[in-house]
Amino acid sequence: MSDANPNAHRATPIQSDHYRDAGHDRACHHAGALSLDRYRGSYRTIQRWFQTVIPWVQVFVYFFRQHLFHPQEVYILAGDEVVLAKAGKHTFGLDRFFSSLQQRVVPGLCCFALSVVGITERVAFPLYVEQVIRTEAEKAAQKIKAAHQQAQATIDQRKPGRPMLSILSAESE
Repeated sequence: MSDANPNAHRATPIQSDHYRDAGHDRACHHAGALSLDRYRGSYRTIQRWFQTVIPWVQVFVYFFRQHLFHPQEVYILAGDEVVLAKAGKHTFGLDRFFSSLQQRVVPGLCCFALSVVGITERVAFPLYVEQVIRTEAEKAAQKIKAAHQQAQATIDQRKPGRPMLSILSAESE
């Protein structure tokens, strides 16, 4: 073995014999169902795996109880909405949400997380996370509310200072 790399003879899963037989000098593909079936079975099996419904809340609760729960620890249940600012236009669920960190409404994604928080260790264990998706009716109601607030702001807006001729009208009475 005169190679400069002593591990050159080892084939990693990405650099398997399949790629050498197909004439590829290096593996350059995207990980997807078709590339997974090369290593773990048929394409139909991969499709079946993605069709399986997994009760994630029960899985997270079971994992927490079996591996993370300490009887001497004090726990509370906490819920929080998390806003992720995003500049894209084609992302599913993209909308305008209020970000408390930026103190303004930002375009992005919003997720709701329900977690168990250990008080003494100050550690949170998420049990449930779901993306917040607004319906078309909610979006329309929000636009109407914003337009009404904008109209109220322009009506209530006056120039700063004492109104002109206010002294004259008070003296004439």
